[in-house]
Amino acid sequence: MFIKSTLKNITLFAVLVMCLWVGWSDFEFVRPDLTQDEIRESIRFYIRHGIQYAIQYLIPLIILAYFGRTLLNRIVKT
Repeated sequence: MFIKSTLKNITLFAVLVMCLWVGWSDFEFVRPDLTQDEIRESIRFYIRHGIQYAIQYLIPLIILAYFGRTLLNRIVKT
């Protein structure tokens, strides 16, 4: 049980670090080609920004909330 919980926490921490690195670096997922028409470009724009916001804000916040809840549960149990 302890090993499973520790492995889950290590995995979540690694995902958190990767999300922060990808979200806050100058990394771009899709580089729209300048010859694409307006509709395809706008679709790529919204998909790219949706993924970027999820990686930059949503996933790290969920992981931090999980760690905070876990820490709070440990403090309350003690």
